[in-house]
Amino acid sequence: MDNPKTNNRIRTGNSVEVLHELFKETEMSVMGKKAMNALVEEYTGSNRFTNRLKTMYVIRWTQVAPARPSWIPFEDLLHDFAEVGLINEKVLTDSLIVRKYEQAIIGDTVIKDARCMMAAEVCVEMSIDDAIFNGLQRSTV
Repeated sequence: MDNPKTNNRIRTGNSVEVLHELFKETEMSVMGKKAMNALVEEYTGSNRFTNRLKTMYVIRWTQVAPARPSWIPFEDLLHDFAEVGLINEKVLTDSLIVRKYEQAIIGDTVIKDARCMMAAEVCVEMSIDDAIFNGLQRSTV
Protein backbone atom coordinates (compact mmCIF):
# COMPACT_ATOMS: atom_id res chain seq x y z
CA MET A 1 0.00 0.00 0.00
CA ASP A 2 1.27 3.49 -0.83
CA ASN A 3 2.43 5.75 1.94
CA PRO A 4 0.07 8.79 2.00
CA LYS A 5 3.03 11.07 2.70
CA THR A 6 4.67 10.21 -0.63
CA ASN A 7 3.52 10.73 -4.16
CA ASN A 8 4.66 8.62 -7.10
CA ARG A 9 4.40 11.58 -9.47
CA ILE A 10 6.97 13.71 -7.60
CA ARG A 11 9.77 14.56 -10.03
CA THR A 12 12.46 15.75 -7.61
CA GLY A 13 12.35 12.76 -5.27
CA ASN A 14 11.55 15.02 -2.30
CA SER A 15 8.97 14.01 0.27
CA VAL A 16 5.79 16.03 0.60
CA GLU A 17 7.14 17.44 3.89
CA VAL A 18 10.34 18.64 2.21
CA LEU A 19 8.30 20.23 -0.59
CA HIS A 20 6.25 22.12 2.02
CA GLU A 21 9.47 23.34 3.68
CA LEU A 22 10.91 24.45 0.34
CA PHE A 23 7.65 26.19 -0.51
CA LYS A 24 7.97 28.27 2.68
CA GLU A 25 11.05 29.87 1.07
CA THR A 26 9.07 31.10 -1.93
CA GLU A 27 6.67 33.95 -2.46
CA MET A 28 4.02 34.78 -5.01
CA SER A 29 5.10 37.51 -7.38
CA VAL A 30 2.71 39.36 -9.62
CA MET A 31 4.33 40.57 -12.82
CA GLY A 32 2.11 43.38 -14.01
CA LYS A 33 2.19 45.25 -17.28
CA LYS A 34 5.34 47.25 -16.44
CA ALA A 35 7.37 44.20 -15.35
CA MET A 36 6.22 42.12 -18.33
CA ASN A 37 7.00 44.96 -20.75
CA ALA A 38 10.54 45.22 -19.32
CA LEU A 39 11.08 41.45 -19.49
CA VAL A 40 9.90 41.07 -23.08
CA GLU A 41 11.74 44.20 -24.22
CA GLU A 42 14.96 42.80 -22.75
CA TYR A 43 14.25 39.41 -24.34
CA THR A 44 13.39 40.71 -27.81
CA GLY A 45 15.47 43.90 -27.85
CA SER A 46 12.39 45.72 -29.09
CA ASN A 47 9.41 47.53 -27.64
CA ARG A 48 7.17 46.05 -30.32
CA PHE A 49 5.17 44.07 -27.75
CA THR A 50 4.69 46.91 -25.25
CA ASN A 51 1.33 46.74 -23.47
CA ARG A 52 0.30 43.55 -25.30
CA LEU A 53 1.05 41.19 -22.42
CA LYS A 54 -1.13 39.93 -19.62
CA THR A 55 -0.34 39.95 -15.92
CA MET A 56 1.58 36.82 -14.91
CA TYR A 57 1.59 35.15 -11.48
CA VAL A 58 4.89 33.45 -10.64
CA ILE A 59 6.57 31.79 -7.68
CA ARG A 60 10.03 33.11 -6.74
CA TRP A 61 12.56 32.25 -4.08
CA THR A 62 12.55 34.78 -1.26
CA GLN A 63 15.66 36.79 -0.42
CA VAL A 64 16.61 34.32 2.34
CA ALA A 65 16.29 31.23 0.14
CA PRO A 66 19.40 29.10 -0.27
CA ALA A 67 19.05 29.14 -4.05
CA ARG A 68 19.28 32.27 -6.18
CA PRO A 69 17.21 34.95 -4.45
CA SER A 70 14.20 36.13 -6.45
CA TRP A 71 14.70 33.51 -9.17
CA ILE A 72 11.92 31.17 -10.20
CA PRO A 73 12.53 27.58 -9.00
CA PHE A 74 13.51 24.98 -11.60
CA GLU A 75 10.85 23.21 -13.68
CA ASP A 76 10.65 19.89 -11.82
CA LEU A 77 10.24 21.62 -8.47
CA LEU A 78 7.46 23.81 -9.87
CA HIS A 79 5.68 20.69 -11.12
CA ASP A 80 6.09 19.09 -7.68
CA PHE A 81 4.60 22.16 -5.98
CA ALA A 82 1.59 21.85 -8.29
CA GLU A 83 1.36 18.09 -7.79
CA VAL A 84 1.01 18.42 -4.01
CA GLY A 85 -1.42 21.34 -4.33
CA LEU A 86 0.83 24.22 -3.25
CA ILE A 87 0.28 26.17 -6.49
CA ASN A 88 -2.45 26.00 -9.11
CA GLU A 89 -2.11 25.30 -12.85
CA LYS A 90 -2.12 29.00 -13.79
CA VAL A 91 0.77 29.81 -11.46
CA LEU A 92 2.64 26.75 -12.74
CA THR A 93 2.13 27.73 -16.39
CA ASP A 94 2.95 31.42 -15.84
CA SER A 95 6.06 30.55 -13.81
CA LEU A 96 7.33 28.19 -16.50
CA ILE A 97 6.78 30.78 -19.25
CA VAL A 98 8.49 33.61 -17.39
CA ARG A 99 11.33 31.31 -16.29
CA LYS A 100 12.09 30.40 -19.92
CA TYR A 101 12.30 34.10 -20.85
CA GLU A 102 14.54 34.88 -17.87
CA GLN A 103 16.82 31.90 -18.55
CA ALA A 104 17.16 32.94 -22.21
CA ILE A 105 18.15 36.46 -21.15
CA ILE A 106 20.73 35.08 -18.71
CA GLY A 107 22.13 32.83 -21.46
CA ASP A 108 22.36 35.79 -23.83
CA THR A 109 24.17 37.85 -21.21
CA VAL A 110 26.71 35.10 -20.60
CA ILE A 111 27.42 34.81 -24.34
CA LYS A 112 27.79 38.57 -24.75
CA ASP A 113 30.09 38.78 -21.73
CA ALA A 114 32.20 35.95 -23.13
CA ARG A 115 32.51 37.79 -26.45
CA CYS A 116 33.66 40.93 -24.64
CA MET A 117 36.22 38.98 -22.61
CA MET A 118 37.49 37.20 -25.71
CA ALA A 119 37.88 40.49 -27.59
CA ALA A 120 39.68 42.01 -24.60
CA GLU A 121 42.04 39.02 -24.34
CA VAL A 122 43.13 39.23 -27.94
CA CYS A 123 43.21 43.03 -27.74
CA VAL A 124 40.94 43.47 -30.70
CA GLU A 125 39.68 46.96 -31.19
CA MET A 126 36.21 47.11 -32.66
CA SER A 127 34.29 50.00 -34.04
CA ILE A 128 30.91 50.60 -32.44
CA ASP A 129 29.22 49.26 -35.59
CA ASP A 130 31.31 46.05 -35.44
CA ALA A 131 30.53 45.59 -31.75
CA ILE A 132 26.79 46.01 -32.36
CA PHE A 133 27.00 43.58 -35.30
CA ASN A 134 28.63 41.06 -32.93
CA GLY A 135 25.74 41.28 -30.50
CA LEU A 136 26.89 43.97 -28.09
CA GLN A 137 24.45 46.67 -27.11
CA ARG A 138 25.43 50.31 -27.42
CA SER A 139 25.25 50.64 -23.61
CA THR A 140 28.03 48.03 -23.16
CA VAL A 141 30.28 49.36 -25.92
